[in-house]
Amino acid sequence: MDPDPKSHQAGFTMDFITVLPVYERPPEDYVAEHGQPPPELTVYHPEPETATGIAVVCCPGGGYGHVGLARGGHRPARWLASLGHVGIVLRYRHAPYRHPVPLRDLRAALGLVRRHGSEWGIHPKGLAVAGFSAGGHLALCAAALPALAGEEHPPRPDLLLLAYPVVSLTEPFAHRRSRDALLGEGADDATARSVSPDHFIEPGFPPTFCFHAGDDTEVPVENSLLLYQKIHAAGAKAELHLFPSGGHGFGLGAGALHPWTGLADRWLRQRLRELDPG
Repeated sequence: MDPDPKSHQAGFTMDFITVLPVYERPPEDYVAEHGQPPPELTVYHPEPETATGIAVVCCPGGGYGHVGLARGGHRPARWLASLGHVGIVLRYRHAPYRHPVPLRDLRAALGLVRRHGSEWGIHPKGLAVAGFSAGGHLALCAAALPALAGEEHPPRPDLLLLAYPVVSLTEPFAHRRSRDALLGEGADDATARSVSPDHFIEPGFPPTFCFHAGDDTEVPVENSLLLYQKIHAAGAKAELHLFPSGGHGFGLGAGALHPWTGLADRWLRQRLRELDPG
C-alpha cells in the first residue's frame, strides 16, 4: 500500500501543485462498489524560471491489480518538476475494472492536459507519457492502439518514457499477471493480441526512451528488446538502455539517483528540440 500521496507533496507549495479529476463527473463505467476513487491527476509544476515546456504524465505500475502511486508516480513526478518539466501523476482504475477502462482513463487524462497546455506552459509537441512496468503497457497502448468505441480522434503522446515495461500480453513474453488482471482469467489469445501494442507499432510511432535491467525476473528484459526491434522496424526512433542488474521496480533508485534519470532528462530535452527546431 502506498503512503498518503500528500506525503509526497512536501517541499511543494500549493501554488505549484494542482489536483483535479480526470472526468468532470464519474464516467458511465464507474462502479462505486469497486471501492476505487474516480481517476485523478496530481500536477507538480516547475518553478517558472526553470520551465522547459515539457510535461510528463506518469503511469505507475502494479500489474493492473493496483496502482503504485509512490514509486512510479509521485516520486518521479516531483523529480521531473525539479528539472523544469511539468510532472503529472495519473491515478487510473485497475482490476476488477477490465480493458478498456485504464486506457480510457489515460486518454481522457491526455486530453485534459492538452486543454490546460497553454495555462501550464506546455509546448504543443511536448507531452510525454512515462510508464512503469504495467504502466508502460498502458502508455504504449495509448500511443499504438486504435481508437476505442466513442473515440474519434483520441489524444496521443508526443514522446514515451518507459521503465521496465510490460510490452506484450501474448506469448512468449506475456506478463500473465497483467493479462489476467486487465482481461480476466481465461481471456483468449485473440483478445490478448488486441491489447498487445507490439502488434500495432507503425511508422510515425512516438520517439521512445526505454530502460530495463537484465536480471528482471518479473518482467523479462526481452519485453524491451522486442519493443526496440518493433520500433526500429517501423522506422521510428527509440533509445534503449540495458543495465546488468537492478531487478524490477527500482524507480528512481535507492539513495543516489539511478543513471537512467540523467539519460532520460537529456533525451527529453533533445527530442523537444528535434520536434520543434524553432
